Amino acid sequence: MSIIIKKTQKKYRISLIVEFFFLCFIFFVLSFIKKDWGYGFLAGSSSAFLPYCFIVWFIFFIKRRPNQQLKAFYIGEIVKFSLTTVFIIFTLLYFEVNMIIFFLAYFLSITLNNLIPFVVNKNQKFYFK
Repeated sequence: MSIIIKKTQKKYRISLIVEFFFLCFIFFVLSFIKKDWGYGFLAGSSSAFLPYCFIVWFIFFIKRRPNQQLKAFYIGEIVKFSLTTVFIIFTLLYFEVNMIIFFLAYFLSITLNNLIPFVVNKNQKFYFK
């Protein structure tokens, strides 16, 4: 496996761990404030974070031939979009959650999905010694 793939895997592993603990911290804080807020936050952040974990695993941690990478990316994006849609519809149909907290958590999770890998990449020399 190339050095670039290994560094990318480490970067995404670190970013997923950081995001997971950050979301857990916010979930516990909101749960202590009001249980409804905690459940809404958990549902919203899971609707974005779990499909993101899937696509990172599917693209970076499954071995495939180099000519299959672009196809895997498109398939992963389709599955990620489908999973996100299913999670949101399932939550809205079967659970009573605070919609404002739900969508704030969803957009926060999407924002963290995009920002944390850049922060980890910027501090790459610290993490990848």
